[in-house]
Amino acid sequence: MLNSAEIERELVKIGFRLTRPNKRIHEYSRKSLVVYVKTPSNKSQKDFVEGRYNPLLIHPDNRTVRTHFDGLSGVTINWFGRYKNSNMGAFPIDQTAVSDHMYYGYEVGVESTLALNKFVSVLVGDTVDANENDTGPGYDAETVRQALVDARVGQGLFRQHLLGYWKKCAVTGITAPELLKASHIKPWRDSRNTERLDLYNGLLLSANLDAAFDSGLISFLDNGDILISPELSSDANAAGIHSAMQLSMIEPSHLPYLQHHREHIFRK
Repeated sequence: MLNSAEIERELVKIGFRLTRPNKRIHEYSRKSLVVYVKTPSNKSQKDFVEGRYNPLLIHPDNRTVRTHFDGLSGVTINWFGRYKNSNMGAFPIDQTAVSDHMYYGYEVGVESTLALNKFVSVLVGDTVDANENDTGPGYDAETVRQALVDARVGQGLFRQHLLGYWKKCAVTGITAPELLKASHIKPWRDSRNTERLDLYNGLLLSANLDAAFDSGLISFLDNGDILISPELSSDANAAGIHSAMQLSMIEPSHLPYLQHHREHIFRK
């Protein structure tokens, strides 16, 4: 089993960044995804946590899609016990804990760097088509196929990542997950596999906005301001859509996708 130091080195190789190095537990991020790696206690004579103690920690939301992970060879996840630590601020608060501000996640152990790469490929949805000539470490055809199927129907990792990133409707602020849709900016049919699972090719929208956006009746400028198609203008107010609406946040990685939507989907 990989120890904590080996896991940290591999995380850096595959695009994670150490964002809180001075904490008692190390925080790594890749886009909106955050994981933690355990550090040894002051009493330990080693500068790493041994692999048998499952050093890697993932967000509790991943338990809702645990079927994606349970078949991975060389990966062990303790879904039945919460690991709690006051330094894991990107994870939810454990309401059952006696102490305030005690956060929790699930422990992961990996047997090799290959197993870790496969695990991360499922965790972040950062997978590619076999015909894109990238089938190196971490590529698993069945994992890719299943992740893409789930993303296609608005479920699975793509939706989970958008919920984690936006946390609410990107325009209205509605927070009830039941009322929110994971909407691709550049449509599925026009996207490569990497784009289909890209966090920045997605908006979390309330159902009415999702339907209007998907059909090209609305779009958004690079500053986030809404565009309303002339075809919707007479029904916009009835649909709860108005010209003062805008995206609550926007990053440079969203812009190419928004440009594609305006040029090819929006009904001018």
